[in-house]
Amino acid sequence: MSIVLDVIQQVVLQKAYDLTCEAAILALRKCGKLKIEDGKSKPKREKPLPPVKPIAQEVVSPMKAPEANTIPKYTGRDMPRKNFGSIDPPQCSCMRVCRDSYFS
Repeated sequence: MSIVLDVIQQVVLQKAYDLTCEAAILALRKCGKLKIEDGKSKPKREKPLPPVKPIAQEVVSPMKAPEANTIPKYTGRDMPRKNFGSIDPPQCSCMRVCRDSYFS
């Protein structure tokens, strides 16, 4: 399944690249003289470029150690509240500031 998605992604990216190039050419033609170079006129590089790595391999290969789950330690009035029952007064200073600015 991932191979199919990789192929589809490559096709979509290539089409997007082609459309972007066409839009750039049209925009540059309006600005003035445009010199379009084809692939034949480009100088050849001495060293060939390394092959492109598949995107899926980059995502799968790095092994990361699982992070330890840290339990947030709330102090005093910043303790989380359940959303039912009677209306509690603001539990932290930011809630009080928001309430006061809203009703002022």
